[in-house]
Parts: sequence; structure tokens; C-alpha cells
Amino acid sequence: MKTNAFLNNDTQKLEESLALFLKEFKPLFEDFFTSLCTKFDPTIEAYSAKEMATALTQSLLNTQDAPLLYEKLFLALRQDHPSIDFVIQKSMVYLLEHSVIFAQTHSLPLNVELLCERLYQMIDSLALHANALSLQSDAVIDYTDVMGKMPSKAFQSDLSNDVLLSPRYEMMNIFQQMLVENQKNIYCLSLYEGIPISSEATVVEILDANVTFQMSPLQEIAMLLENQAFLVKNSYFPNHLKADIVHIDFKTNHVILTNFRYVQSMPALQREGVRVYPSKTSNIALYQSDALYLNGILHDISTQGLSILSNEKEGLHAGEDVLLEFELQDEKVSINGKVVNIISYTNSFRYCIHILPNEGISQMIANYIEQREKEIIAKLQRELQKYA
Repeated sequence: MKTNAFLNNDTQKLEESLALFLKEFKPLFEDFFTSLCTKFDPTIEAYSAKEMATALTQSLLNTQDAPLLYEKLFLALRQDHPSIDFVIQKSMVYLLEHSVIFAQTHSLPLNVELLCERLYQMIDSLALHANALSLQSDAVIDYTDVMGKMPSKAFQSDLSNDVLLSPRYEMMNIFQQMLVENQKNIYCLSLYEGIPISSEATVVEILDANVTFQMSPLQEIAMLLENQAFLVKNSYFPNHLKADIVHIDFKTNHVILTNFRYVQSMPALQREGVRVYPSKTSNIALYQSDALYLNGILHDISTQGLSILSNEKEGLHAGEDVLLEFELQDEKVSINGKVVNIISYTNSFRYCIHILPNEGISQMIANYIEQREKEIIAKLQRELQKYA
């Protein structure tokens, strides 16, 4: 067993070798990383990819400070370009191979095991900090631009965040069976601004833990924009599935997914009607016993219910009757309702309320939802055109 002195000596030698290697290899790595990024996702700007490559090489020399160098850049890329995780891992393999060759060519000491540990530590640390940053950003309500992009937690609570322990080998065997039997009865589900996007998908290839599906372009773009993938249970799978996105190819309509796990439920499938996000911020007041109880903004609305985002919590509980006042299509609306659930975030709350509108208001809401559905699908189609 090595003592701390030996370990520190190995680390020092590794850093010295890495410094010499990266000084010579950095331009090649930046070109490789940039090329790989833009190949897997043409919407990534070359300068952004190069910035990321530069930060990665810098951070290899000091993993403790690594996340501080590029967590915001990584998070920005990751939100819109889910393939970035795969690109980073593939680039690390490329870097490892060339570092070994460099060490052999220049007769430099290189502890490959320690280098691999350094690479894994950097990737894990990066993901941890980026996820923490993402969760922090989810918790903040910005009343000036709250409809620009809703917090991802709001989406996840409507799909599922309740991951079950999942036997991966069993799942891969099932996908293999579906591939052999040429089955097409598995459906994807995404929520885009509240609208469920669901279409049939076909397994076309399985490689290690990655499964390639063919699906509709609309499903692909919805999946890309939400940066998460859900598969609805069928005769093969006893539970719904959640997976990570590796790559989306809009030319072939192929999507590569990995890290499959079962989820216990999919609340979005249990809705009685379509729920949409408003086209603009709408302030909403909640009353109890004719007294103003709290203020918030309208998060989403359906003919049966709505939800409110607010940073106020004054002891309201599920089951209590409330009165809601807000504007919809420039008309003031007053509706009675009952609180059914309160979802707590870090610095805010989401109040889910079952509403009891009169016939006139009910028709107004139905017309508004139909209009918003058309607007949201049109917006999705415009996003798709960027990748055509």
C-alpha cells in the first residue's frame, strides 16, 4: 500500500507530464473537440466548443478549481445540447490515448491509473457542480421573464422524477427482443410548454448500453428542447422508462438514448385534459374568506385546473377552498377552486388547484387552450426548421 508521500510524488509527476503534454497537444485537442461538437450538433457554435475545450485542458491541471472555470458554460451548452456529455467522454478517451503515446515517445513517467482517476474526477465534479447550478436556477422565480423558460422541475413533476432501482441488463435484453421481433409499439412522451408530444418509436440499433430509436421529427425536437426522454410502458416493459439523450440526428430521425431506468408513475398521462402555459405572464390573486391570501403568477391552465407559482406560503393546505382572480385574454376572470397539491421548491411554491368555472368561463378557457395548442405546435415546428 502506497503512503501519502508516494501518492503525492506520483501526483506531482503526473502534473509535470500533463503540463508538457498539454502544451504540445492543446491545439489538436481543441480542434478535435470542436469538430466532434459541431458534428454531433451543428447548432453548437464553434467558438463555444473551443472555449469548452480550452477550459477542459486547463482544468486537467487543477481538478479542484475545474468546475469554477466552466460550470456556467457547460450548463448553458448542456441545457440546449444534450450530446455534450457524450462528446466530453469521447474526447477524454482521445486525450488519454494520445497522452500515453506522448509519454512513450518522450520517455516520460505516466501513471495511467492516476490519469484515469483524474479524468473521472474532473467529469464527475463538473456534472455535480453543473447539476447543483441547474437546481439553484430552477428554484428562482423571475417575475419579469417567468414564461421565457419554465423551471425544469415543473416539467419533471408532471412527467416523473421518482426513479426506481432498475436492472439495466434486463432492459437491454428487452430492447434486444424488440429489435429482433421488429416491434414498433413503444411510445415516447415529451411535454413542450405543457403540450404532450407522443409518437411511436422503433428500435433500430443496440450498442453496449446505448439504444438507437427512429421516431418522428416533432418528437425529436421536443425531446431535444426538454433535454429528457421518457418512454411509455407497454407489453414488454412493466413500468415507464426515463433515459438520457446521447445524440439526435435530424437527417435520419435517429435518437440515441442511454442510462435507462424505470419510473414509478407518469402524472402527465393521468390528466383529464390538455394543460398549457400562458403566452404571457399573468398575475393571479388567491383569496380565502374574502381576504387576499397570496399573490403569484399563472403557471399553467386546463379546463379542470390550474397551478400558481409563488414565493409566498402562509399555511395553505390541500383540500382548502379558494377564490382565484386573474386575467385571461385581457379579460378579468374569477373562479372558485380547491387546493389539491402544493409542490415545494427551494425558494418558491407551486399551488395545484382544481377549478370550478361557470359555463361561460369554462368555454373561454377551452377556446384559449385550443388557441395555445396551435401556437405551441407552430413554435415547435419553427424550432424544427432550424435543424432541417
